[in-house]
Amino acid sequence: MKKNPYLSFSLAAGLAVSTSGAQASYEQPAEPPQQVLPFNVFATKAPTNKNKAKDGIVTLGANHDSVPGAPGANDDASVTAVTLELACVMKDLPTNMEMRFITFGAEELGLIGSRYYVSQLSEEEKDRFVGYFNMDMVGSRDASDLVINTPDGNENIVSRIKIWFLFAYFITIPCNEVSRRHRSSRNLDVGCKLDFDGDQIETFFLFTVFLLRNLALWMLD
Repeated sequence: MKKNPYLSFSLAAGLAVSTSGAQASYEQPAEPPQQVLPFNVFATKAPTNKNKAKDGIVTLGANHDSVPGAPGANDDASVTAVTLELACVMKDLPTNMEMRFITFGAEELGLIGSRYYVSQLSEEEKDRFVGYFNMDMVGSRDASDLVINTPDGNENIVSRIKIWFLFAYFITIPCNEVSRRHRSSRNLDVGCKLDFDGDQIETFFLFTVFLLRNLALWMLD
């Protein structure tokens, strides 16, 4: 990771240097390049309803790495745990689409793991993506509201199921819909991200299971 050098001194000293016309220089010793070897962990669930099987792919992902000084238990071990639990819940539910549960490595170093994963997808796979869920720091009480992002802000099956769910269960989670793409998958035209307030984790989990299952069943053809 590139680190920029810096110097710290008082305002008075800074003003004295800036008005004196003096020039200063700093040389940073070069550091040897570091090799990063991240690992992506993923599990694939094939369609279980063979008579109604679709070609679509529904994916849920997160990063499993952290950095020194960061609250690693929350950023992002919390979502790694949620991803594993969702995979356990979804494995016995009938689905018509392929489901992928992924945790990416080296996200904190510049989305290295997810960028590599997307770069290895075939054009056929990219065309099959229906929705991608990217979660981050779900164990925090100061997280943002529930947000669903769709490519270019256009309505799609994700946003329609969201409306149905919130109406059917009389959920009043602060929710808004904006145009944004998870950076590594923005060209797949399936941008979708979920954020939520930490004290609404049960509703979030129920919502995610519901949304994933119905996406995989393609109930809104």
